[in-house]
Amino acid sequence: MVYTTAIHELFHAFFHSVTEKNKKSYNYIFQIEESMTELSTLVCLQEIQKIIKPSFDVFDFAIDTIRNKQNILPLAPYGFGAFLYDKLDKNERYELINNYVKKLGNIDENDDKVKEYKEKVWLSYFVSDNQEHCLELLKEILKPTAK
Repeated sequence: MVYTTAIHELFHAFFHSVTEKNKKSYNYIFQIEESMTELSTLVCLQEIQKIIKPSFDVFDFAIDTIRNKQNILPLAPYGFGAFLYDKLDKNERYELINNYVKKLGNIDENDDKVKEYKEKVWLSYFVSDNQEHCLELLKEILKPTAK
């Protein structure tokens, strides 16, 4: 558990440092950042486990722990990170994380899609089709803007 928490917090620090480097304000949006941080943690653990063969399955422990958060209302945004990991293939996971990093400091909390995502992700585990809808909202929120 300590290692998953450490990696999770490392991603928060990384996301925060990106906004500082780009001289943007760090707009922590709980429902988005916790989902993206858990997804990033799972991707990282999957890669680490390929290199280091631990005596127990670190990744399975982590994803089970994160999945279990889906049905605990205050923790649902964390658990949604496991849904993202399960639903997306490797390239889609990397793309979503990369899009999040590029959007840091530029996500408008007052945007209608952001408001809808923030509201619906809480119930993503309990309402059928809500997870798919939240995924589509998140992709739209994080879609790169044309320059």
